[in-house]
Amino acid sequence: MKPFENPTVLVTRPAESAAQFVAGLVERAGPFRPLISPAFELEPVAFSPRSFDAAIFTSKAGARFAPNGVGRIAWCVGEGTAEVAAKRGYTPKVGIGNARELASLILDENSAGRHVHFRGENVRENVMAILENGGMNCTEVVAYRKSINAPVSDLIDVEMRSKPWVIPLFSAETVSILQDWRTSFEGSWIVAISNEVADASLALKPQGVSCAKRPNLHEMTQATMRLIA
Repeated sequence: MKPFENPTVLVTRPAESAAQFVAGLVERAGPFRPLISPAFELEPVAFSPRSFDAAIFTSKAGARFAPNGVGRIAWCVGEGTAEVAAKRGYTPKVGIGNARELASLILDENSAGRHVHFRGENVRENVMAILENGGMNCTEVVAYRKSINAPVSDLIDVEMRSKPWVIPLFSAETVSILQDWRTSFEGSWIVAISNEVADASLALKPQGVSCAKRPNLHEMTQATMRLIA
């Protein structure tokens, strides 16, 4: 398709991540109007100390809210999560793909010792169950939760009338939050991080959907960039 000229790009990631995403677009894309309205922010959940030999992180937030690594191994989904884990003192081992694929990698490697999956309040894959069924020692800790936000007041309704506009979406859960915003996203162009998110985004009645080649930040930036002239 022909790229949009000076579209509004609605970024619904948490504020810090949204600013980083916009900065990456500014470096690579043509002119656009950024609109940051986080659908949620992340907040820590208190948990009792755990003794473990290796951590499992299926998100950057898991690494961010886990205890310091002090050199322990961290099994991580994606390079971005591995970078956060390394900064927290872990020795990362990177799996490419999703949580289920990471669990398969851990089983294939026959990783020994006590494993803890530091995760959010809601997950799609039960990593602990997969590993336990494979004969491994694994527990889980809910280390963070999402605090849902309302859209930025007034601004979003004004900007939504200024078409064209593009909405990068990083999770199916975000689609559910946007549906509760009582703002019409009909006619938008969605950039989805995965086929699952692409399917969920159809509930917003977009004029079209693009999907990142791989489920990571770099490919989301590239997919969004291609829509901006």
